[in-house]
Amino acid sequence: MKFGLENIKKLCESLENPHQDYPTIHIAGTNGKGSTSAMIASVLTASGYKTGLYTSPHLLKFNERIRIDGKPISNKELVSYTKMVRDEVKKTSATFFETTTAIAFKYFSDQKIDIAVIETGLGGRLDATNIITPLISIITNIGLEHTEYLGSTTSKIAREKAGIIKPFVPCLTAVRDEDAFGVIQSVARKSKSTLKHIDDNTKLVFVKNDLQAQYVDIKVGNTKLNNLKITMPGKFQKDNIRLSILAVTFLREEFSYKITDQSIRCGFADVKKFSGLRGRFDLLSNNPLIIGDVAHNTQAFINLKATLFRLGIYKVIVVFGLMKDKDLNTIVQEIGDFARIVITCSPITDRAIPSGRIASKFKSSNIPCIDGKTPKNSLKIAKNYANSKEIILITGSHYVLGEAMSFVDS
Repeated sequence: MKFGLENIKKLCESLENPHQDYPTIHIAGTNGKGSTSAMIASVLTASGYKTGLYTSPHLLKFNERIRIDGKPISNKELVSYTKMVRDEVKKTSATFFETTTAIAFKYFSDQKIDIAVIETGLGGRLDATNIITPLISIITNIGLEHTEYLGSTTSKIAREKAGIIKPFVPCLTAVRDEDAFGVIQSVARKSKSTLKHIDDNTKLVFVKNDLQAQYVDIKVGNTKLNNLKITMPGKFQKDNIRLSILAVTFLREEFSYKITDQSIRCGFADVKKFSGLRGRFDLLSNNPLIIGDVAHNTQAFINLKATLFRLGIYKVIVVFGLMKDKDLNTIVQEIGDFARIVITCSPITDRAIPSGRIASKFKSSNIPCIDGKTPKNSLKIAKNYANSKEIILITGSHYVLGEAMSFVDS
């Protein structure tokens, strides 16, 4: 990992600065930036715009990080673009993420997209994506994450995330932490950037929800959409939905994008199809009932628990693994509130906490637990434990869900 924009600038200069060939929307935040990116991209695609979407990490295949209208870059194209940047990567010692970002920018340019939605990797100010000057900057929320890189307080982390705010470029946010929001306000003011908060500009009321979708009444300015279907269930999506609606209506009103109420409905009703996003309270199987969710930090698990309880689901079988930089102790307590039994695992990455150590934490908290070692074996154990009406929940990180998804039907 290497912070700074020097390498990505050199890489993009060698490719004739492809990121300058199309308008962009730039999204940072602790949680929700992937979902928000996908919803915005989905509406844009449904509106007839050829839309690039750059997100990370992936679940099953690397190609998922670079998509146009929901379709990932092909293996053949990926090989071609990797060869294209290889010499400059060696020369600059560019990182994996810097290289991936440059490839995405070039691919989008060559494909002559109309607009791209770009998610930051880590932080914002020194993130490789931050060489773009977007139409809109979006900061979803601020929480304590990656403190060894971004700072130990929400205000320090906010300063890094607020680094994506550009002079005179409007910024939309859902940040409510007082210290963090104060930092964002200050940066926006210095940048002469119009700052819009969802609480001041949107109103949302839940109508109903199930395992596959939720329905809301939402109002943004003069736009009012009743019984809007969103195929991304979960109470935790509330702010992401509001941010996404605020963004697309802003594009319509301030930048004359041809986005109709009907295309908004269409985009939200089929987010997976139009964006390719998976793993957000994602119904993976009906028999047995398996849900996958990439909750990976404390706030995400608080939100996940609230979603389950709101759906009347109070006990599930949990397949769980976690990365070393997360707060395991707190997350164990959150999972204990809704787990009948936990099957722990470690995905194939050096960043993962050993499954045995996770199992020990659950057992010391008197939460029933089995060490399943791997996501594949843990899912097999979970299927054996589940009765016909029980839900298996796979969660803990993209890595855990990505590995387990390959074996859902096996």
